[in-house]
Amino acid sequence: MRTAVTFVAMVVLTVSLAVAVVHVGSGISIDSSGRVYFADTIRNVVWRIEADGSLSQVAEDIHTNVLHVTDDESIHYPPGGYPTEPYWTIAHGPDGQAYATVRSRIVRLLDDDSWEPVAGDSVAGYRDGPAASALFKTPIGLAVGESGAIYVADYGNRRVRHIDPTGT
Repeated sequence: MRTAVTFVAMVVLTVSLAVAVVHVGSGISIDSSGRVYFADTIRNVVWRIEADGSLSQVAEDIHTNVLHVTDDESIHYPPGGYPTEPYWTIAHGPDGQAYATVRSRIVRLLDDDSWEPVAGDSVAGYRDGPAASALFKTPIGLAVGESGAIYVADYGNRRVRHIDPTGT
């Protein structure tokens, strides 16, 4: 269901951008109602695309490449707009929980703009097993399945990795 909502949201985003003068930055998030939020890094604002396709500015003076919107529609981004460590990608689970890659780690983004590790370590490598001891090398893509399983595009190891909901 979330995949269908994401696809529809991206179609709406494309149509909305064709009629509005905005610049899509790299921060994008979808709330629990399926509305798309994105950071306009040229104008330093956050836009929201409603279900009917209308576009509205919801925040200003925000320059960020990482954006997360919680179920209560609060907008979160790292202090200064950019994380102290680079997030390659952010993915949302069916429950709205956001996950990201930080160097060689997969992390869960918290509402206070911090994160906690899910899998991997600061050391790059390759090792399967329990998430706490697994190693990744340049994970650059994430997707979260309906069951809560996390799929990782482990670029440096040339593999797609799977973290099941139990942490393996």
